[in-house]
Amino acid sequence: MRQALLEITSKRFGCVGIVNEKKSLIGIITDGDLRRNIKKDFLEYAVKRIMTKNPIIIDENSSIYDAIILMNKYKITALFVANKKNRIPYCYIIIPSIIIIVYKYHGMRACKYYSKP
Repeated sequence: MRQALLEITSKRFGCVGIVNEKKSLIGIITDGDLRRNIKKDFLEYAVKRIMTKNPIIIDENSSIYDAIILMNKYKITALFVANKKNRIPYCYIIIPSIIIIVYKYHGMRACKYYSKP
């Protein structure tokens, strides 16, 4: 747990992916997971105790638009880009980076993809 906590705080992305010995993504720990599980012996926990198993992933050939739709559908703020067969992650997308990418390439035209609440 100490390593996961250090990774989340040092990179400032708000999450960390958990991989197995084959480098396949098996879980995710978010800063929210950490906050919900803080207890006296918190640092002694195994990551498997608080991680979300089998996190949602998106294929590397998908578009940013597909990523936004998926993140909205599942109400998540981080999404791993991974090979669907072996779940080996290439990178991950977080909400601020999508906003920057969409605005940089589409400007206000990106708003047409969203319906009003």
